[in-house]
Amino acid sequence: MVNGAELLDIAWSYSTPLLESIGIAGLVTFWPEKSVDLEVNVDGQRI
Repeated sequence: MVNGAELLDIAWSYSTPLLESIGIAGLVTFWPEKSVDLEVNVDGQRI
C-alpha cells in the first residue's frame, strides 16, 4: 500500500529460476517507475 492505494505488479521475483541463474532465487526487485510515491526501505534505509 502506498498512500492508501494498492499497487499491482510493483515487484517481481523468481522462486525457481533457471539453473544458471540460481543465485537470484528468493530475491525480490521493485519497479519504482510504477509509482512516484514508492519508497523501498530495508532495515530502515531507503534504497
